[in-house]
Amino acid sequence: MRNERAWVVSLVRKFAWPRTGASPKPIGGTPSIFLPRLLGEIKMERGCSTGETLGVFVIIALLALTSVAAAESPRPIKLAVFDLELDDFSAGGPIAGEIAVETARLQRMTTLARDLLSRSGLFELVEVSGSRSQMVAEHWLRKCNGCDADAARDLGADMSFVGFFRKISVMEQYLELRIRDARTGQLVHLSQTDLRGETDESWSRALKFLIRYELVEPELKRLDQLAHSPEP
Repeated sequence: MRNERAWVVSLVRKFAWPRTGASPKPIGGTPSIFLPRLLGEIKMERGCSTGETLGVFVIIALLALTSVAAAESPRPIKLAVFDLELDDFSAGGPIAGEIAVETARLQRMTTLARDLLSRSGLFELVEVSGSRSQMVAEHWLRKCNGCDADAARDLGADMSFVGFFRKISVMEQYLELRIRDARTGQLVHLSQTDLRGETDESWSRALKFLIRYELVEPELKRLDQLAHSPEP
């Protein structure tokens, strides 16, 4: 039975996922298209004539299809989401430094960002508290010329996530998000938005907007198009 299952798995790969490196996608989008071809191959190769024998192969084929899909589905990206930072250019801000209420708000926004990214299904978050990078500890990743990629790689992540609120005044601010490839340091995502008001509501609204409409939904759409692209 083990040899028969291995043989059926090879057929499933042939008929359901014919393109090397492609995302798992049944031909025509449904098993009803490729299963008749698969069963025809089984009949021809094994000479099945009775419903009982063919039924065994059908069960094996369906089990193999499930296992192949699970094995070949792309895994979530390991993402190191570092604490969100504040870049203060307001009058007196650089001298006074970050105040307690701003630090607390940044912590809440960091928690929100991690929650949104985790629930997207695209990412597996990597714990960043163990980082030994001084730039991580000092919340200076926004100005370290891509050193966040090195910090993420040291943590075992595939990519790094850096976000910061730039404050020009209470009413003039913006949010920027950056994602880098931890191996190459290449910037793979950059998004920005303006916001008004220094409150949890305005900051969280901007954060949700960028993560949903500039990062998660475009990436899900890209993956869906890839999965449903026509055969070459």
